[in-house]
Amino acid sequence: MIDQVTELEERGVSFATYLNSAITYEERQARIEGIIDGEYSLVYLAPELLVAYDIRSLIGERKIGLMVIDEAHLVTSWGRDFRVDYWFWGDHIERMRRGSTKNKASARPFPILCLTATAVYGGKDDVVGDLQNSLHLTCYSDHLYIGYVRRDNIQFAINHPEKKLKSDKDEKVRLTTDAIHSYIANRQKTIVYFPYKSQIEDVLIDLQT
Repeated sequence: MIDQVTELEERGVSFATYLNSAITYEERQARIEGIIDGEYSLVYLAPELLVAYDIRSLIGERKIGLMVIDEAHLVTSWGRDFRVDYWFWGDHIERMRRGSTKNKASARPFPILCLTATAVYGGKDDVVGDLQNSLHLTCYSDHLYIGYVRRDNIQFAINHPEKKLKSDKDEKVRLTTDAIHSYIANRQKTIVYFPYKSQIEDVLIDLQT
């Protein structure tokens, strides 16, 4: 959330904020007041926070233009075993949209956009169908955008450099640092995976010397 808001601010968007456990109670209340007063209109928050509060205490009488659920597959995959609030999220959102039975004027009809890059569509492991059921959504084919796994802008190159000794620790460190220096020189973004923390420290020391 912090990264998202920071990047938006760097792009000149000043009306975005977030609510989570990383901020103090005083800061949270100040941001909620800013949301209610219209200072903020793009708000990032966790499902647990949304379920724990009446929506009016977070946004006052303002309307919700759009609710975006990012990494939407977690609603069902995590809701079953890990974060149970996700499992009840659909019921809570449905109450928000239709209002209470005693006060229909409290209804807040709003569209929902679910985003995920790791959901299975169709078949016995149909995450998209489970998600619709969990969130009480009715999505027809024209409501769905199914992308492609293939990304033509991403390339993979697997190299196996020759090593003198299979278990030579120093040589492994040297090969790794040489590769990192090469990527940096070519201005290539790089992710390096290590099986052990000690190996990260060894490579870091070698890069700094």
